Amino acid sequence: MSTSLVSQDLIINGKINSKSDVTIEGKVVGNVSCNELIINSTGRVEGDVKSKVLKNLGTVVGSISCASVELMAGSETDSNINCDSISVEHSAILIGKIKSGK
Repeated sequence: MSTSLVSQDLIINGKINSKSDVTIEGKVVGNVSCNELIINSTGRVEGDVKSKVLKNLGTVVGSISCASVELMAGSETDSNINCDSISVEHSAILIGKIKSGK
């Protein structure tokens, strides 16, 4: 399975739908739906996220619906999260509500 990259100098205004994995280093203003989403430290998503796996090292503002959510050190997440499992590392910022479990 391939991985699509939104590079650091790219801003997308609109939604992303992919059956593959997506890595965001730039900014997406719109909803993101994919298999696995990695938001790197320079990445930002302003919209809803739906994926099997979310690994956030950057910023998310919007609802999250994922099987597995990892909020890494230094990340900022302002979201209502619906997931099966979640991990939040020390120094990750989380604002919102979490509904976790099957």
